[in-house]
Amino acid sequence: MKKTSFYSMVREDGENIAKQQSGYTDGTFNYYKAGSIWHVIYPGNGLSICSGHTRKAAAEKAHAPAMLARVAAAVERQQDAAERFAAAVKKAEEAAA
Repeated sequence: MKKTSFYSMVREDGENIAKQQSGYTDGTFNYYKAGSIWHVIYPGNGLSICSGHTRKAAAEKAHAPAMLARVAAAVERQQDAAERFAAAVKKAEEAAA
């Protein structure tokens, strides 16, 4: 895994926003730790797909064939999620500038 910065969608003050995270990537998913839990983020829409108590456990869960099939099905059903994510990232980057 490689250290990286990325955005994930989070809910703050009742609003969905893109928040920059510092974590890791395996080239397929992004990972960050919040408290004692590792969250797995699908980079196409910034949404969490699963979590685990260790990064290794989270990665194993994310790459399980059943989870990969669920992610693919969700991405197909939610085409507009990627567009909302791109707009939220742009807004976050403009606010940070």
